[in-house]
Amino acid sequence: MNKFILVAMNRKNHTHEELEANRDDAAYAADAVAAVAAVVAAVDAAYAEYYINEYFKRTGEDKQTYINEIERINNIKQSQPVFTKEMADNGELPPIGSEFIDMGLNDIGDNTTVLAIAHDLKLERVVYRRGSNLDDSEYFGAVAHECKPIDTRTDKEKAIDDMKYAYEKGNNMEDVLSEITKGYVAGVKWVGE
Repeated sequence: MNKFILVAMNRKNHTHEELEANRDDAAYAADAVAAVAAVVAAVDAAYAEYYINEYFKRTGEDKQTYINEIERINNIKQSQPVFTKEMADNGELPPIGSEFIDMGLNDIGDNTTVLAIAHDLKLERVVYRRGSNLDDSEYFGAVAHECKPIDTRTDKEKAIDDMKYAYEKGNNMEDVLSEITKGYVAGVKWVGE
């Protein structure tokens, strides 16, 4: 199963950043059609469908197998516990099985999402593992104030929230326009003068 095609087909459940990362990774892949599908999925859903179908024509793989895998993945994600902003604000640890960002690693520029695997109640921290396999894995801990929830809002929701904030901050549309031109509104790019 081609992971680049899988992400391209499931693009509605991925952030723009994840689609761009998939695009960048696919650029180094040996499969040119999968790479093109991943690239196009990051920018244009209509054309992505064309290249995804081309991939299945060329390889002879069963598209339904991919559709079933996407449904399986999405069902797992829906049943997974979520570490919310409210929980973080209350000083709670992320629930076991939830994903979060360890801000303690932020000083080295690492915003990697990690999975909570246990709670160390004696030290009041959540435990997670980093590494791709057992040979290079290490276990880390984070206290509650180092745990940041993952922002699950869509770009549209972020833009709406950012514009509401800009309006409430200044109480006029000029302040909203100023925030947009400075690039502070998610998913909105100023192209005017």
